[in-house]
Amino acid sequence: MFIQHIVFFVVAPEISYAIQYNYSNSDGRLNSVVNDNGSIIIYSYDKNGNLISKNLIKKPAVQAPTEANLLDGSYVVYAYGIKKDALNVTFPTWTDYNASDDLAYPWVAGEKVSDGIWKAVVPFNKHNNETGLYYNDVWVDGVYFGGSHTLVKRNNVQIPVKVNFKDGSYEVIVEGIRDDVSKVTFYTWTEASGQDDLKQSNGQKISAGVWKVSIPLSEHNYETGIYTTHIYTTDLHGNSTGIGVQTEVIKSVQAPAEAKSPR
Repeated sequence: MFIQHIVFFVVAPEISYAIQYNYSNSDGRLNSVVNDNGSIIIYSYDKNGNLISKNLIKKPAVQAPTEANLLDGSYVVYAYGIKKDALNVTFPTWTDYNASDDLAYPWVAGEKVSDGIWKAVVPFNKHNNETGLYYNDVWVDGVYFGGSHTLVKRNNVQIPVKVNFKDGSYEVIVEGIRDDVSKVTFYTWTEASGQDDLKQSNGQKISAGVWKVSIPLSEHNYETGIYTTHIYTTDLHGNSTGIGVQTEVIKSVQAPAEAKSPR
C-alpha cells in the first residue's frame, strides 16, 4: 500500500522592531520610524495635522515627487537608508533641457533629518524655472547612492484671448496651486508706455488648488492693446517662482449702418 504524506510549511511573517522614532521640530509630529531590519516607515500629514498615509520603505531608496507644478516653487528629495557614519551627502540635480547646463557646483549639500534619512530642497528658480524632467541624484561620501526623476509642468492658467473694452475687466484663473501656499500674487501692466501702470493684486482662493484675480481696466487707464500678468507664489522654504500670461484688450467694432437706397 502506498501512503502519501503531505507536509505543510508555515512561513512566519517577518517581524521588525522600531529602534528609532523621529519627530518634527516644528510641530512635534511623528515623521518616521526606523526599524531594526533597516526598513523605514514614513508618516505624511495634511495641512491640518491629520495623518493621511504611512509608507513602508524596505530598502535604501531615493524618493522625490513623480510630478510637480512650476508654481510649487520647489520640491524635496529624500534619501533613505544612508549609512549612519556618512559625512558628505550631496544631491546633484539638473534638467533635461540643455543637458546639464543648470547643474550647480558644488553639488547641493544634503540635510540630515535623522540617522539613515537625508533630504535636499530643489528650487525651480535655481534651474531657470524650466519645465520638463528634473534628474535627482544622491552621492554619499563620493559614491553614487541612487537617483530618481521628477516631471515639472507649467500650471494651467485660464485667461481670455481677447477682452472687449466695454466689458470693463477680465479674470485670470490659475490652477494646480499646492495646498500649503497661502498667498498668490498677480502683477499686471500694459504694453503701452512700459510698466507705468504696474499694479499688484492678491489672488482669491476659490477652491482647492485654484486661485483667481479680477483685472479692472480702470486701473490701467482703460488702455487697449496687450495686457501682461505675472503670477508669483512663495513656498515654505522662501523660494519664489512666477509664470506669465497675456491677453489683448480691443475696442468693439460696430458693423456699418446699412446704406439706404435712393428714391
